Amino acid sequence: MSNYRLEAATTKTLNIATAIVDSWEKHVDPKFEGMSSEELEMFVTGRADLIGHSQLLYPKDSDVPVAFIGLLEDPSRKKYWTQVAVTPGSKWMNTAVSKTIEKALLVDPTFNLQPNVNNLDVQQVQAWESLGFTRIQTSYAMKKLGLPKEYPTLPVGISMRTLRSDFDWEVVHEIQHDAFANHFGFVPRTLQNFKDFRFDSESYDPHGIHILSLNGEDVGYVEVNDEIAHINQGYIHTIGVKHSHQKTGLGKLLLQWAFSYCASKGFEAVELYVDIANKSGALKFYENAGMVAQSSYSTFEK
Repeated sequence: MSNYRLEAATTKTLNIATAIVDSWEKHVDPKFEGMSSEELEMFVTGRADLIGHSQLLYPKDSDVPVAFIGLLEDPSRKKYWTQVAVTPGSKWMNTAVSKTIEKALLVDPTFNLQPNVNNLDVQQVQAWESLGFTRIQTSYAMKKLGLPKEYPTLPVGISMRTLRSDFDWEVVHEIQHDAFANHFGFVPRTLQNFKDFRFDSESYDPHGIHILSLNGEDVGYVEVNDEIAHINQGYIHTIGVKHSHQKTGLGKLLLQWAFSYCASKGFEAVELYVDIANKSGALKFYENAGMVAQSSYSTFEK
């Protein structure tokens, strides 16, 4: 007979789930600054075409959950994202990971399960590895403090504008597909899906997408949102420059622009994530811009 039960995570239990994840992440990583309900919400309610299949694990005869089993179905990529956490001091991690796999197989066994785990979360890393999963990619959370209030001076021929029209959405969508075509895990999405993913999020900043034009041609953009505004920091979701214009200094200009934009909103810092296997040398690029690596995360696959 089982010594636990599983219940679907809902909006009513979102705060409880957030508390579990927040306490666990702080337990394993001293640099973790806090989880907001909005960050975790898509694992419960989904977002755009993403579908949440998350659960809470309760010990037998208890009304207090001890684990969050976050599973997010991504139909476009035919994969699952995960967010697994347990109450610090408990011994439920192996069960939580096993139940994550079980749920994924139940929903659609043809989809690829690729858990993403903080590398300091030794307990969870060992749980996935014990079930045959191995690391395939590592990324870093990068942070910039001391944001410049003044926007960078734009060289002759370069202009910046805030996204403001349907045409601009098409421009940004096109640039993203060109810039990230060869990046790890990138899968093209339709324009409508691209827009829905943003409109379906409370963290979307309608003034946070800035398009760079060079001699009248739109060649790059940077997107900032409010995903971590609860800790008074801006989040750079994307910096993209067309392949034909990469390594010309435009990425640096977009990054500096994002820093100043975040400063204008009163944020004290900026964060973003970077794949260290990125062939464009993105890690060094961000370090040269004064960003410092914080936590590191690995993606696993079986």
